[in-house]
Amino acid sequence: MPEYIKSFDDDMNFLQVLDRDTVHERGLWHETVHFYLIVDGEYLLIQKRAEHKKNFPSCYDLSAAGHIDHDEDIEIAFQREVYEELGLYIKDLNISKIGIIPDEILTEDINDREFAHTYIGKINSDILSSINLQDEEVAGAFLVKINELKNIFSGISDGKIYDLNFNDTNLLLNKLNYLPHALSYLNQVIEILDKEKGNL
Repeated sequence: MPEYIKSFDDDMNFLQVLDRDTVHERGLWHETVHFYLIVDGEYLLIQKRAEHKKNFPSCYDLSAAGHIDHDEDIEIAFQREVYEELGLYIKDLNISKIGIIPDEILTEDINDREFAHTYIGKINSDILSSINLQDEEVAGAFLVKINELKNIFSGISDGKIYDLNFNDTNLLLNKLNYLPHALSYLNQVIEILDKEKGNL
């Protein structure tokens, strides 16, 4: 069954409701929710996308994200995505909404333009044991140090990936194995995370 979402122009003026595939094929702007979960004031929870995902299989990405249905309240969509992907209830996550950050993921095959309603959550590590991943969407959840993100996404250096017990996995995060969000978007997110880290 097709998923219908709202499409917008560059200035976020509503255009029409279309099925999701058409919106992506035409490279139209649409609304999504993006969630960044800070752990112990120092780490960012990232997910690894399932290997059977149509786009960017097995890539690392932000904590949780998803589209907003055409008739869905934004806050409800946010709650739904966090629960569906991570099995967490937002009431436990010290949530703050950052705002809307434009993001473009552009490749030879993909023209994904999003107005991302962006949220940050902050937890102590004891809540990590409550994570229950949706296998169809997410292959794993990991941690990276927030203070390494700028160098990672600018391609200066790789960053260590830790499991949810803070053990070094011997895996590395870099700009090649992370979803190719627009650099302008990533820079805004990093600036926000740098300000928010350390404050639980």
